[in-house]
Amino acid sequence: MKRRFLLIENIKEPIILELQKQPHKEGYITINKADLANNIPLKLRKILAQRGLASNEEIGMKTNKRFCWHRLVACLYYNCIGRFVHHIYKNSLDTNDITNLIVVDEKQHKSIDNDKKNCIRRGLKIQKILKDELFKQPKQTLANNDNIILKILKLKKQGLSNKKIIKKLKSKIKQTKIYEHVKTFFYVDDFLKWLESEQNRPIHMLNEKTSKRWRKIIAFEGL
Repeated sequence: MKRRFLLIENIKEPIILELQKQPHKEGYITINKADLANNIPLKLRKILAQRGLASNEEIGMKTNKRFCWHRLVACLYYNCIGRFVHHIYKNSLDTNDITNLIVVDEKQHKSIDNDKKNCIRRGLKIQKILKDELFKQPKQTLANNDNIILKILKLKKQGLSNKKIIKKLKSKIKQTKIYEHVKTFFYVDDFLKWLESEQNRPIHMLNEKTSKRWRKIIAFEGL
């Protein structure tokens, strides 16, 4: 029996929550909303609701009834508000990793479902478009220059406040970007230690101990 967990990081006390599957007549994996609401911060619930945990934000914030596991997975990558989360391989409704999910509008959803001959091909084509947009490389600027980001993180590790970092680097990068980088690299100390120890290792060595499901995510994200 598969077990399903929600891991919440980048907070002072990380949360690992096991979510219990509830039966659904159409075969989807559903979870009790109250189970989620009682165990994660309200701020995070709002983010998930705004990203499309349910069809709209109001429904997403309610604690009654259930939500679909595949919507939770998809909304971590895509904005799913008002959209359908479509399984590319329909015979794998229990395969709810992101490699099998795309987001489409109602018309597309019905059209693909009715096109039995080409449904998988069309789904994979849409997935490529979504991935190209999702992982589009930003233009190289000072704001996303690796050396500048590393400088910010090293200053943070030294114990400097965000305000002092801004004062030091204000001629090179906007303060909003500094806040963004500090927020992204929440575990600054651990990240810099990892970066120092791993910088000369080939990328495949970082992934060698991962499970099958993690390997799918790594492949999807192109790491």
